[in-house]
Formats: sequence, structure tokens, C-alpha cells
Amino acid sequence: ALQFSANSIAGRVLKRNAELLHTLSTEVSGQEAMALGAGFLNLLKGMVQQDLREQNVYESFQAAREVSLHRYIKENAWNPELTPDDACRALGLSRPTLFRRLEAIGGFQTAIRGVRLSGARRDLAKLPKERGVNTKVATRWGYSDHAHFARWFRQEYGVTASDVLGEAFEPDLGNTGDA
Repeated sequence: ALQFSANSIAGRVLKRNAELLHTLSTEVSGQEAMALGAGFLNLLKGMVQQDLREQNVYESFQAAREVSLHRYIKENAWNPELTPDDACRALGLSRPTLFRRLEAIGGFQTAIRGVRLSGARRDLAKLPKERGVNTKVATRWGYSDHAHFARWFRQEYGVTASDVLGEAFEPDLGNTGDA
């Protein structure tokens, strides 16, 4: 029978990933759960076969970890106190691993900013043009400084937040009495 000591590298990898799967089990969609489960099973398969470098096992595991990372960022980007250490603790990653995984998109802060700005743009387009809406949306998406939000928004989209405000707004006209 194959055994892994809890203190061995293989044992620690299995334990840490099993704990992470358990922690995330109530938070993931069915599709994400399948991807994470497949990644974990392939990790286990690779360890049993003592071949973690087998390309499809490694890629499947990495893909599952990427799903978890991007989901975590998407769900927590609104939090102005979010730090890389928070993400590392929640996902069971080291800081260097976290930064390596996000390097292609510009890093942790760039990933957070992208989610925040995208969410803010979506919200602004749905809201009516009213005084103070930009500030409320900026605050909702984790920006405590409106000028900072406005600068990043304009840099990302080439327009001001006010330009986007109300783009997709459809007022509830209700019953006009013209029956």
C-alpha cells in the first residue's frame, strides 16, 4: 500500500490542497467544483504514479488553481482592505506563487483594479444620472478616493465615469395612465 507521511512534501501538498478544496466546497459553482475536483484527482494520480511532471496532470492541476485564484479576486475585489496576504491565506499560496500566477496580467493590484473598474463601469451604466452616483459606485467598488477612481477609470476606458453614467439605464415608467 502506498503511504505518504504527513510531514513529507507529498503529504503536505495533499493535505494543503484537500483542506483548500474543503474550504472552497460551499463557495464554488458546479462547473468550478468539477474543475477543482478534476485537478485534485489528477494531482493525486500524478503522486501515486510518482510523476508530477506528466503534462496533463500538471496542467489540469494548474488550471484548477487558476480558477480558484480568479474567482477569489472577483469575489473580493470590492474590499478596499484586500491584500496579497489575504489572498495567499485564503488560497493556500505563497506570496511568490501568487505574484507569479498574476504576472501575465500585471500583478495583484492590476487584477484587483481591473475587476473593480469593470464592476464600476457596469454599475454606472445601469444607474440614472444623479448627483453623487459616481462617488457611491466608486466607494462600493473599494475606492476611498474619488479622484484616484476617476483617474484610473479614464485611463482604462478613455472616458470619464460621468460619460458612462446612465448608458444602459432604463427608467421604470410604470403605469402612465394612458390605458
